[in-house]
Amino acid sequence: MIESVMNHPTALSKIVNQDLVNKIIDIMNSHLDDPTIMLSCMRALEKIAKTSEGLDLIQNADGIRNILNVLDTVAGFAEHGEDDVDIIKRATNILGRMAKSGDIIRMIKEAGGVDIYLKVLDAFKDDERIARLGGKFLSRVTGDSVDELIAILNEKGASAAMIERTMALLASLAMVGNSSVDIVNGGGCPAITSHLEKAVSDKALESTCRALARLARNAKNIQLLVDSNVIPPLVASLSHKFSSSESRAQAIDAL
Repeated sequence: MIESVMNHPTALSKIVNQDLVNKIIDIMNSHLDDPTIMLSCMRALEKIAKTSEGLDLIQNADGIRNILNVLDTVAGFAEHGEDDVDIIKRATNILGRMAKSGDIIRMIKEAGGVDIYLKVLDAFKDDERIARLGGKFLSRVTGDSVDELIAILNEKGASAAMIERTMALLASLAMVGNSSVDIVNGGGCPAITSHLEKAVSDKALESTCRALARLARNAKNIQLLVDSNVIPPLVASLSHKFSSSESRAQAIDAL
């Protein structure tokens, strides 16, 4: 009912206040097992988020943590439908509108936003819509950290968990034009390529192949990838001990 009323051109400004936003979020949190209700609440919040005043109301209702919690919950579902995809798209739109200042971006990071989005992207890895939307959002949130991510790949003794996370993040950022350029210009091609042979897990190998496949979609990156001697290790990755159907598909796509 709330969502229907808010579709009226003049009703939105008249009924939206902190109490309403709090109630919408409470309803959403009480139905984390029902995508239909979560989606209805997220649609309402997305409409509210179209104004700066609405964004403030959502933030005051601990909206960042609550919206990230919904994303985390949906990513953990055993099966996913179109409602789940719609929830993620609308939640990302809201958080994207909020992430305009350093303080909000810091709050998103402190609430575990980067790792939650990596979980979402892993759960919906075959959905190009979410991959692009999530990549753009992570690009905004991570800011100038591409050089730091590449440095981690070049470090000796980085943990398997850190390599997995770093490679997954680079694979996501490779979907975004500016970030893709930053990865290549920052020496990312040889750094990523080096992890084809020394992959620490099946997830790390899959993310490595995915990052290279996405970088290879940009014709300007092809020569740099070839100069990084990427073809032999890509071919070898097809029979790597950690290879999977997904990593092989990504490697073939890159080739």
